[in-house]
Amino acid sequence: MMPFSELNKQNHELTELCQVLTVLIDDRGMCDSGVTCELFQRFADRFREHMDLEDRSLYSNLLVHKDKSVNSAALRSLNSSKELKRLFSSYMHRWCRKGALHIDTHAHGEFVKDTKQMFGFILERIQDETEELYPLCRSLTDAPSTTATHA
Repeated sequence: MMPFSELNKQNHELTELCQVLTVLIDDRGMCDSGVTCELFQRFADRFREHMDLEDRSLYSNLLVHKDKSVNSAALRSLNSSKELKRLFSSYMHRWCRKGALHIDTHAHGEFVKDTKQMFGFILERIQDETEELYPLCRSLTDAPSTTATHA
């Protein structure tokens, strides 16, 4: 069974964390707070967990499906996922080390810009998942079996 309820729950939490962190990071003083760092690390962990759950639970069936349009949609989503993970890894390498934010005093504006851009990519991905990927998966799991038993 596909873990749609868990995936949707994760998307909701990621969306909330993006919204809260966007407000917190705008204030330079809040960027260095323990609360912001803790929320930021939670966000990073949840993002990775979410992407891993999708990789484990969604793509294998879609990529081997007999319908080429399903294969194509799965491949597009998987490629998008890989690119987003690559961008996120690069972003984290630049701004976070050993579970803490590392923002030079003079780089706050750049950090905010990069973070809002990264959150935008992630929120766009969440929208694509909920509007395209999950409905596609649901339609395939809800579809009646095409194999008939002959007596």
